[in-house]
Amino acid sequence: MDNLNENAFDFLKEISKGSTYNLLFPDPRAGIAVVWLYQRVENGSFSDKTFTENDVHQALYFAAKINGSNAERNTWEFNNRLIADLQEYFLYYDEARQVYKLKEYANEFCRRASNILKASFDPTVIEKICLALREKLEECIAREKLEDWFGIHFRTFQPQLRQQIDFLDRQIDHSVAEMRQNLSIRDKNITLMLKQIDDRFDLIRKQNNELRAGFSEMDQIRRKLESFSIENEDNKLGNLIYEAITFFQEMKQTLSLVDSRLDRVQPKVKQLFSNLNKPLFNTRVERFIGYLIGQSKVIASKRSMKSFIEFPSGVTTLKIYQDRMDLCIFERKKDLFPIKATKRFVAEEDEKARAVVFDTFSKKLQQQDLISNWIDRIMNDLVPSGKLKFSNYFFLCIGKDDNLDIGLGINLAYRCLKVFGQHHSYRLLITDELVVGKETNISLWEMIIEKK
Repeated sequence: MDNLNENAFDFLKEISKGSTYNLLFPDPRAGIAVVWLYQRVENGSFSDKTFTENDVHQALYFAAKINGSNAERNTWEFNNRLIADLQEYFLYYDEARQVYKLKEYANEFCRRASNILKASFDPTVIEKICLALREKLEECIAREKLEDWFGIHFRTFQPQLRQQIDFLDRQIDHSVAEMRQNLSIRDKNITLMLKQIDDRFDLIRKQNNELRAGFSEMDQIRRKLESFSIENEDNKLGNLIYEAITFFQEMKQTLSLVDSRLDRVQPKVKQLFSNLNKPLFNTRVERFIGYLIGQSKVIASKRSMKSFIEFPSGVTTLKIYQDRMDLCIFERKKDLFPIKATKRFVAEEDEKARAVVFDTFSKKLQQQDLISNWIDRIMNDLVPSGKLKFSNYFFLCIGKDDNLDIGLGINLAYRCLKVFGQHHSYRLLITDELVVGKETNISLWEMIIEKK
């Protein structure tokens, strides 16, 4: 029932009502004013964490200077309208004392932005958090403790890991933006700048690998959660476990995306760095050859009647020709101590076991073919109608009581979730309507499949 209540809340519909979005996410001037007040509350400028209306106006005037607002937006009446809007989610007003105070949403609004901007990479923190998570998970025996682990410890860990990965991704964006900006500036040492950016990419890749190493603890957590899911048949607990395992998979995929971005960007930087260095390298080679030709001497030897080149001081003479050495080769007989041949072991094939394995594999292949046929049928039916109910196909698929194949129906439902739930051309909606089969004692939540 908890999942039904969550699904009943339409977040997009609620935030689209009236001016709700603008009240939750105010314009830059009002937002910076809230940050101005938050920072002074945190550093103790307001002793009891309350402030007057004049303080709020001062914050708005400070934000106006930063944004370069015009005179009409700097009036007292205009600021009063902004303050009235901020009282919805950001400010408390104490009429008795005539002072304001930040609401918890305002604190979280500023705190989250501050944590993102000052985030630094520290894979050891993630590894320590993962270790503590695993140890607390191993202590969970009762179902209530396991739910507390999800609600308290795991929920706190998720944003911390996301911040670390987002930090790496932002470093790539900043490096690319800096490279584009510096390439357009004249009188700039481009090669030095590219070398620094390339070194930064190497550091990002190293940090990415270090963060991936921290996933060893997550793999142990995932295996522990899978064992819990086998031992417990509680739907709510199963959903929490599925959500955690999906989160770990999502983070690994995100790290892979960071890797792929580096694979696309870094070779281009190296190539550009090489192209810019090539003319300089050619110039230095030409100067070096010219120096050798101008400063070297040809000296004739009276004894050998041959001439040789004497390079200038500081340049080592290369020895091109070298006398070959005659080496004695001792032949080693390979059959001096022959190894006795052993009879090759030939395993006897068990026909019965082979038949059982092939029969099981054949049934799985047949089931996959049936599921693929049902998916094709659903896709074809979506072309004219554009919308259909999954339950109609589910009960046709599983058959009747005398020849019931519930496994086929479950696998078909799972395949539909993957195909239609993740494809950008389709939309999958799970409703709270419980559909019961007419010829079976089986029920399922209705799924609506739509073609976008």
